[in-house]
Amino acid sequence: MTKRARKKAPSRNPTGRPRSLDVGNAILEAALRLARSEGYAGLTIDAIAARSGVGKPSIYRRWSSKAEIVTEALTRQAERDIPVPDTGSLRDDLTTALLKVARQLRTTDGDIVRSLFAEAQLNEKYRPVFQAFIERRRRKVRALVEAAILKGKSKSELDLELIVDEIYGTLIYRTLVGHAAISDSFVRLHLAHVFRALGDAIPAMK
Repeated sequence: MTKRARKKAPSRNPTGRPRSLDVGNAILEAALRLARSEGYAGLTIDAIAARSGVGKPSIYRRWSSKAEIVTEALTRQAERDIPVPDTGSLRDDLTTALLKVARQLRTTDGDIVRSLFAEAQLNEKYRPVFQAFIERRRRKVRALVEAAILKGKSKSELDLELIVDEIYGTLIYRTLVGHAAISDSFVRLHLAHVFRALGDAIPAMK
């Protein structure tokens, strides 16, 4: 038997996935579960390490703070569980998307999002990470609205950023201030106002 034949084969992950991916997923899952059960304020890297079984050095090689970890965990969940549909009906797509967002914000995830908003105001290093998290949602809605404008051949001068603000703004305001519920009926009423205000400029919203 040659030395090459006797050489031990490299270990493989039974699932066929890179071990680094498994480690990252374990960290994200642990962080989100802890943030939901214990609250974001009490979340620590030590607790994430203990729950995930991953050492702190491995965690810090991937993320620099608990805020970054939780943000990525929420981003992945949103991509999986709260997609922005594109069925060709702008009204239906926006209604479906916002109802799903509202239902998530009514859970403990709403408390986490409020904490991340606060973190972004106080932590300049984290702020771009949070802005990227928000932008991912805005980008998809912006694309739907832009497509509807082009399809309707609207000649009105429309500010896409302002339209997206109008779609999400009231929802975010209620999330942050907490003065009133983000119920399904509220979401439908809010969108009815948006559609009515923009219907002349964007026929797909009528």
